[in-house]
Amino acid sequence: MKLHPSLIAFAVLSLFNAHASAQTAQTHAVAPTPPAQSAAADDVARLFRQAQEQHHAGHLKEAIKLYRDVAARDAAHFGARINLGAALVQNADYAEAVVAFNHALKVNSDVPELHVMLGDALVALNRTDAAVAAYKEALRLEPDSWLAHNNLGLAYVSENRLEEAVEALSLALDKAPDKAQVYYNLGLVYRRAGRFEAALDAYNQVVKLKPELQFVYQELAQVYESLGNMSEAVAAYKQAIALKETDTPAHFGLGQTYYKTGQLAAALDSFKRVVAQESDWWQAHYMIARVHVELSEYEKAIEPLRTAARLAPDVDEIQITLAGASQALGRFDAALAALETYARLRPRDAEAHFQLGNLLMIMGRFDKAQISLREALRLKPDHAKAHERMNIVQRRMEMLPQLETLKQMVVAEPQNVNARIRLAQTLYTVGRFNESIEHYTQVTKMLPDSYEAFHRLAIVYSEAGRHAEAIEPYKRAIQLKPHHVMYWSLSEAYIHAGRHEEAVEALRKSVEMKPEFAPGHFSLGVAYMRQGKNQEAAEAFRQAVKHDATNAEYILKLGMAYLNLGDKPAALQQYQILKAINAELAQRLYFAIYR
Repeated sequence: MKLHPSLIAFAVLSLFNAHASAQTAQTHAVAPTPPAQSAAADDVARLFRQAQEQHHAGHLKEAIKLYRDVAARDAAHFGARINLGAALVQNADYAEAVVAFNHALKVNSDVPELHVMLGDALVALNRTDAAVAAYKEALRLEPDSWLAHNNLGLAYVSENRLEEAVEALSLALDKAPDKAQVYYNLGLVYRRAGRFEAALDAYNQVVKLKPELQFVYQELAQVYESLGNMSEAVAAYKQAIALKETDTPAHFGLGQTYYKTGQLAAALDSFKRVVAQESDWWQAHYMIARVHVELSEYEKAIEPLRTAARLAPDVDEIQITLAGASQALGRFDAALAALETYARLRPRDAEAHFQLGNLLMIMGRFDKAQISLREALRLKPDHAKAHERMNIVQRRMEMLPQLETLKQMVVAEPQNVNARIRLAQTLYTVGRFNESIEHYTQVTKMLPDSYEAFHRLAIVYSEAGRHAEAIEPYKRAIQLKPHHVMYWSLSEAYIHAGRHEEAVEALRKSVEMKPEFAPGHFSLGVAYMRQGKNQEAAEAFRQAVKHDATNAEYILKLGMAYLNLGDKPAALQQYQILKAINAELAQRLYFAIYR
């Protein structure tokens, strides 16, 4: 956190009050003053004292007016000029502050603190070169000024001249090794430079000198995260909260750390504390929803997503998450509305239009699906999935005339199981899921020992977002024909229904039946990660990568699992592997490692 110029200016205000008083006293001691001039001087002194009182009371506008009155009556009044500049800085009127400080320099240019204050005002105006010159002039006058070295370092930071910033701040420490703010600023520079171990040392010096500085523990937590030390990050956030229970950023940061390490229940508690303190913090509402989505508790995700969307209507990630949760619940119209908003927010994003077109295809709205898919292809002509969906849409449109014929056949021959199967499958294909379920249910009654019938019924239930109802058909299909893929599918239904322990058991059976089944190991790792079992998750992901070493998603998750365990070298090894396979996912892992 950069020291605000107003803090620095006010910190030296008393110095210049004393300087001005001494100057005035010295003037009066030189020679007798005629009565009229003495009265005028007394009037100036009275106004100056009033200005100081208003300034110290925080009444900046009144103080500024009075300082200007003093300066108008006595153009050489150094105290009025410099305190006027300080008050203007505190009032965020930096341009006028520069004018006031320059007037003060005309009165006395040999005061190093004045050059520091001028530099602070210039930094606030992004006039960094001029600020650097002011700080250097202060150092010419007083080479041992820790404040000038410190603020010079901050000026260099604003231009990303990090090595020069480190040098200046190190000199500030040489002059004042007990100044916590210098260590803090040095920590910020090291963080920006990616030198996290050095940043950690600097922040630890801050808390050693000033253990009551609550915000520093948040900075410490973020550095620990960058180093992959999540347990220390959690401890630092907790210390920040212990010092200030109502600090919402600390609660939010703690929640983010818990979320990244798969401690979802703890993350949920932290995010809820944030919205209890600041109900308009949309990011916290969104993260509450993300936790529920991770737990496949889609119903619980909807309301916080709606709240986040109301608070931040132009944030696209909220809309895509809302679409996914709604679709998982079989609420296709709500999902469609969210995806339409998503595409509106990302008009030049081919993927956004593809997602919209894909959902329209699933819903059987083929004409509109074609419009969205064509837009995706216009934006990205080589979008392979969009080409594929266009072909599927065309084929499904050609199936529509068959529906009436099949319905008539079933009405005419209710026991014609083959006709009913064809009708159920066609209804499913064109997105009429509930009708398809009705007919597949009849098929299972007609063919109670048909693995295929129960399997198909389970698939349609899942596609319709009726996951809890898909469980029994999957279990019956497994009874009739045990298969590793069926256990895997059953686990997905359990997860969506919020039955996580049963999902893990189904996945274990899947990989026991076929140990080389990489998707089963991967899903098992994800399930463990949801439960915060990072060691088990890492082992499952290792097995997934062992059996499919080129799957970028598997490698990414393995790297994240290592990171959650605090094994940064192992995470970096996965990053190196991933770079050669998928640059985009490798970048995600890199940012996770060095966040």
